[in-house]
Amino acid sequence: MQSKFRATAGNFVSNNMTADDLLKMDVKRILKGEKKDNEGNFYNDFIVKNLQKSIKSLPDSPSYTTQVVLLGNTKNFTLPQLKKLVEGYKVDQYPHERVYKELLFPVINGTYFSDNNLNIEINLANLRGDTHLDYDVKTDSVKTNIKLLFVPTKEIGRVLHSYKNSILRFNPRSFLELDKNSVNQAIAESIKDKSTNEFSLFNNGITIISDGTSISSDTAKQGTAQIILRNPQLVNGGQTAYTLSRIYEEGLDSGDFSVFKGKEVLLRVITFVGETRPSNATKRLELIGAISKASNSQTKIDESDRRSNDEIQIRLQDEFFEKYGLYYERKRGEFSDGLHLGYIKEDVLVNRDMVIRVG
Repeated sequence: MQSKFRATAGNFVSNNMTADDLLKMDVKRILKGEKKDNEGNFYNDFIVKNLQKSIKSLPDSPSYTTQVVLLGNTKNFTLPQLKKLVEGYKVDQYPHERVYKELLFPVINGTYFSDNNLNIEINLANLRGDTHLDYDVKTDSVKTNIKLLFVPTKEIGRVLHSYKNSILRFNPRSFLELDKNSVNQAIAESIKDKSTNEFSLFNNGITIISDGTSISSDTAKQGTAQIILRNPQLVNGGQTAYTLSRIYEEGLDSGDFSVFKGKEVLLRVITFVGETRPSNATKRLELIGAISKASNSQTKIDESDRRSNDEIQIRLQDEFFEKYGLYYERKRGEFSDGLHLGYIKEDVLVNRDMVIRVG
């Protein structure tokens, strides 16, 4: 990976990588394990101690394909020229427009992590009988299955810490900060202030949509089962899950996850059974939308929240960001992560309600 972006906004857009920048990468020599360049200069520790060491530790390196990623503007070169400059390796390039849209924006609004398969561990210690309740549902359009089970709150916190808003695509809103929402404060307190499991009684639970679901207790871990979800999306209970993720973050910082001990939450998994065919795609999306809107929520959802995924709202967000570098908050709490981590300040947010009034 080679990055040649400049520090100022103007140079970030206008400066281009040179042939010399690319030739200096010495991709082939580094991958062959050389410690020096052609002129006898030692490569820096990042290359020798990190990159080469990591490649050496791969148990199955022949199964990997080498690809050079260029973070920088390369308008002066064609793709064949770039390939020659990086010694024939496959090359992918991220000019400034692509960096803004595909790398920066997903980090700010918490959608950068995506994995088709989600693993959740289940504690079997408190179960009597089967790991879950299984129920098939007939609808007018798509065959579905519902599984009900209790899962450790720590697992939900871990999952949302990784997935963040990428798992809330069909949810009408994103996370509402603890200091601005009394319900989320109450969720946090019921985990932190009690050593017993009243949380499972007080909380309505979490609903996840999945394209495929499997549960097994054959994990070689005593008292533990696993549930695997394919293409998961959380449609109800997002505030609960995100609040648990913030508590999980505190545990990562302190190394102490004891507040989660013995506390579980009800998980409802709705699985679409059979192949996802193009002819069923529209009906499936309509059913997901209906499930999302019909699911009861602990925090009031207004009409603006319900319309947050409308096409016009998505287009407005794209226009504000791409033309002006502003963040249009079509979902309440969508940029909570960016603010929480200090990536952006509130003065670059565009208030959804103000835009609607202007319209």
